[in-house]
Amino acid sequence: MPLIIELMNFVQMQVRSLPPFIWLTATTNTQGHGDENEMAKTPQRNRELVKVKDLIARTDKENPRRADIIAMRSLLDTGEGQALVKANDPVRRTIDAFVRSYSTSAFQRETIERNIEVKRKELNYDDEHPLIRILIDQLLLCQIRLNQFEVVHGNRTNESHTFTAGAYYEKRLSMTHRRFLRAVETFAKVKRLLSDAEYREQQARHKRGQSTLVTQKLIKGLTGG
Repeated sequence: MPLIIELMNFVQMQVRSLPPFIWLTATTNTQGHGDENEMAKTPQRNRELVKVKDLIARTDKENPRRADIIAMRSLLDTGEGQALVKANDPVRRTIDAFVRSYSTSAFQRETIERNIEVKRKELNYDDEHPLIRILIDQLLLCQIRLNQFEVVHGNRTNESHTFTAGAYYEKRLSMTHRRFLRAVETFAKVKRLLSDAEYREQQARHKRGQSTLVTQKLIKGLTGG
């Protein structure tokens, strides 16, 4: 079993207790990767995992030792390290941090995170252009914020409140809603522009291909081939 799979398996079991810098969003589907106890059956890999954890702990602070920084950079330059970098994507960390602030209920946080992944799949996230993936994440974050503030708005305005407080919550809700709509519009616009650009590129390739065929026919006719 590759070390990175073992790391991710460990993350799923320990993610709530490990430092947030690397592991904040490092969750993955590990089905089909074998027995969870396999790590304990491979002492060498287990030692490697412990070393990685220890290195992360030593560098997840303000002023780590220079030697530890060098070791950390060397780790992140490896294939397994690149997977850790991807798992620590800033956008994912932002969404995960907001989900954690959304509710103290572990069940609610888990269901929100799973709903986010469902929406990513519905939007064909993994196969999209990198720019579209960024916009999908922003769109989902805006949707979560809007849903969360709808609840806050309802709770605050259904109870006794001053005119100033009511106006404040109405303004906040309107701002959050406009932000969500801008995210939707930007996503749709950029997706359309990329689709148009791809179509024009396909047309250009077709014309170049046709031009090549015409040139080949002319050469063949001139040479009597």
